[in-house]
Amino acid sequence: MRSAVPEIDPRLADEPAQALPQSQWRIVLRRFLRHRLAVAGAVVVVLLCASALFAHVLAPHDPTLLETKRRFLGPLENMGFLLGTDELGRDTLSRLLYGGRVSLAVGLVAMLTTVGTGQQTQPSEQFVVGWSPLGASVDAGPTALATAL
Repeated sequence: MRSAVPEIDPRLADEPAQALPQSQWRIVLRRFLRHRLAVAGAVVVVLLCASALFAHVLAPHDPTLLETKRRFLGPLENMGFLLGTDELGRDTLSRLLYGGRVSLAVGLVAMLTTVGTGQQTQPSEQFVVGWSPLGASVDAGPTALATAL
């Protein structure tokens, strides 16, 4: 009678199992995709960025067009203005979509400024504090002193 457990080839028993090498990106992607909230958040961020970038296509009206006869329309009150209009009759949805462009530009400039400042202050910090595997987050005191000089 055969056993239910398959026999191991004696030649392979002493050799360690060799796993296929995986790239760091594949490992990170797999770990990211396991977290449903992280994926949902990434989808929302991508949709918001895409709606701001393609506002000229998605916006139903010109965001600066004044329609004084359609002032203070509420959301879904008129199907031509899904989110209503403001006190000057401008479409709220169009203004939100175009306003997203400004928010993206401000965020991008802030990020680039932060990265540029960090790259400029890191050499002075390494001179004052010394090399650290954690980088600039080790000690803020000498860094502030070095940038003040």
